[in-house]
Amino acid sequence: MDFFKAARFLIYLIPLGIVIVTPSTLFPFIVGKYVWFRTLSALALIFFLIGITRDREGSVYLKRLKELVRSPLAIAVTAFTTLYVLAGFTGIDPHLSFWSNFERGEGGLQILHLWVFFILSVTLLRTPKEWLALLKTSVAGAVLMILYGIGAGLNYAGIAEFKNFIGVPFGERFQGSVGNSAYVAVYLLFGAFFTALLIRAEKIKKKKWFLAGIVALCAVFFVLAATRGAMVGLVLGLCFTLVFIAVRAKQWRKWVVGTFIVLAVLLGTLYMLKGTPAVQKLPFARLLDISFSATTFRHRLAAWDIAWKGFLERPVLGWGPGNYIHLFSRIHHPAFFDVESGNYGAWFDRAHSIFFDYLAESGAVGLTAFISIFAALGWRIWRAPKEESAGGARLPERQESSDTGVRALALGVMVAYLIQGLVLFNVLAIYLPLITFLAWNESRFNRKLSVNT
Repeated sequence: MDFFKAARFLIYLIPLGIVIVTPSTLFPFIVGKYVWFRTLSALALIFFLIGITRDREGSVYLKRLKELVRSPLAIAVTAFTTLYVLAGFTGIDPHLSFWSNFERGEGGLQILHLWVFFILSVTLLRTPKEWLALLKTSVAGAVLMILYGIGAGLNYAGIAEFKNFIGVPFGERFQGSVGNSAYVAVYLLFGAFFTALLIRAEKIKKKKWFLAGIVALCAVFFVLAATRGAMVGLVLGLCFTLVFIAVRAKQWRKWVVGTFIVLAVLLGTLYMLKGTPAVQKLPFARLLDISFSATTFRHRLAAWDIAWKGFLERPVLGWGPGNYIHLFSRIHHPAFFDVESGNYGAWFDRAHSIFFDYLAESGAVGLTAFISIFAALGWRIWRAPKEESAGGARLPERQESSDTGVRALALGVMVAYLIQGLVLFNVLAIYLPLITFLAWNESRFNRKLSVNT
């Protein structure tokens, strides 16, 4: 038995778990997904370890693993994982921090499985063909997620009977099989990026057009998810992409300037007309309603204030993962009270920001470790192509231009994720494409592990 092949196959299956919805559980959009992910990643690790000890190619993968653990990005991911788990054991509720609860299914145990997924993806996927296989299942997962949401809408409307398809009706913010429109948007950002990589690798024109159609599909449902944080992230990510191209490729600077002008005029016009009836009827009208006075933003400010006060009390390793709820219950904040309705208002068990979440739950040490992941990633992306080529020789002009485009898109996706993360926290539906993205970058831009996809 080829244990490494079996482990790779299980890794390929992991992204398809996004479409799993289990109506029989109390939390149908969460439980089935994390059970699928943990089971497959654990089995993949078992097959990998058996292969290392028994397979004749074990030494090859062991050498690759040793190269990986010396990488700044891998060191940062490992440091964050270690400190996240440590923060749980030093927090106020170690049991909750490590095992989480039935609703969230996160905690230190989940982070450890995600670390395994990262390590195995980089170590096991050694060729372009193997990496493209994971990208294909990731894209397939995005398409299935969309199809599930369409099916749920049809079922709700009574147009077609899809038993056990649960979700929102047409006309509401699209949730797909994720169960939360806020996560759909950023998930589709990664899905569109993975599809773009497949387009770049595909040689058959008809297949390129088919994949381009998937990018368009992701764009449509990104808009229908109507997530303002993700839209702001996309715009700023696109700006960073254009700036990177302008810096690296002089021949494209005129096009970059022109694109900036078109975007500025288009977005500025839509924003100025956001209050008009015609614009209000557009499916993406909510995306234009960006205001610091919005109720949702005021609630987030209050949640961040609670997180900050909690951080000041335990600044080093924080209160422990999952324990923000204790801060929320203990620190009263009047901003949550709605005077007009007489209701208490929003209820948060998370700070609704990846940065404030990690700050409160894992302290300054944990947040620094998290930020170091993207510092290492940004450095990996920004490095000049000549530094990545064999012997330091400069890449051919066409290949260098292609390399610049790939790096620019990767940088844009990274920025978009971080910007939307200012107002949203991570869940498994985001962690999985994020880890895939990190692993792909490590395989693509680390010249000692390089896989040209």
